[in-house]
Amino acid sequence: RYKVPGGWPDSIANGPDGALWVGQGNIGQVTRLDVGLDAPVTASATTFNARAGVAATHTVATFTDADPNARARDYAVTINWGDGETTGGSVSRAADGSFVVRGRHTYEKQGTRRVVVLITDGVGKGVDARVASTAVVVSK
Repeated sequence: RYKVPGGWPDSIANGPDGALWVGQGNIGQVTRLDVGLDAPVTASATTFNARAGVAATHTVATFTDADPNARARDYAVTINWGDGETTGGSVSRAADGSFVVRGRHTYEKQGTRRVVVLITDGVGKGVDARVASTAVVVSK
């Protein structure tokens, strides 16, 4: 049993945020207990080609989540494009059940860029996965 402020719990439920929610109806309180139920996210880097001066949508990472109930809308992503620009991205589910991270960007100069992708699922604290992909930018 878990003693919470004000006595013993009346009920315990798993919340949508991955924490346990403990109800104490006798005193009208609810307590959040974060027990680290955040399933791991495993990301993989990609290498993609881009043309300088042309806006395009690129697949910048892929990932899996051990949570079988995970949905694409559960995630937020940040993409550092390696040229001083940082934007958000979109997440979609692939046919095999994994997830794909895409973003739209225009590179101004040719060269190879390190593209850092941060993936957060909103459960627990901090970034769930970080991966460095590669952009190969060719001239117009």
